[in-house]
Amino acid sequence: MKQLKTIRSFIKRQRHLGPTKQKIFDELWPKYSMGITTDQISPKKIFGRSAPLILEIGCGNGETIFSLAQKHPEQDFIGIEIHKPGIASLLAQLKNNPLNNIRIYNEDAVIVLKQCISDHSLDKVLILFPDPWPKKRHHKRRLIQSKFTELLQKKLKLHGILNIATDWEDYANHIMAVFQNNPNFSALDTLKPLPLLHERAPTRFEQKGKSKGHDNFDFWFALKETMSLQAT
Repeated sequence: MKQLKTIRSFIKRQRHLGPTKQKIFDELWPKYSMGITTDQISPKKIFGRSAPLILEIGCGNGETIFSLAQKHPEQDFIGIEIHKPGIASLLAQLKNNPLNNIRIYNEDAVIVLKQCISDHSLDKVLILFPDPWPKKRHHKRRLIQSKFTELLQKKLKLHGILNIATDWEDYANHIMAVFQNNPNFSALDTLKPLPLLHERAPTRFEQKGKSKGHDNFDFWFALKETMSLQAT
């Protein structure tokens, strides 16, 4: 039987680093990097403690994950970024201000979630300004799809938080439609105080959108207690 081709939400572009960033990457990547393993990871072994675990999917240049990890040393953070220049920018920040509560994957987020992250282990997931794939023929490449939300709900703890942000209105409508069809998540009232709400550093893509006059659409969801979740 012919195996179906996986549709990826990204295109991995090979971009060379400048000499300075390459030197920083070579120096710090062994300390902060995570790789795909046959066994699921143990955050306690990785970070040397039991602490709330936050995952950022597509951490870009690391503005958000670095800022939050610096503000919240009591929490542990894992970033996933497929593009090497973004990781190099995050490592440059870590060279100037070393932190022990960050680790990074340079891998496909779907593979990391499926193979490396234990079920019901994440306190929070951030997906900030993912590629909107604006052309209709490319909508199938959008990261936020029903199957992907089903994967996230397996990895989040009960009442775990999912924050998704976009500045593309059509993608925002798509996100709302996906979650309206997933009974395991409840939308949160963002007027009420939420952990980490409004304190994240603006990403490069967020700043570019604002300079073009784009509005931001912020979605906050919590994983509900359901019969299907209790049975897993």
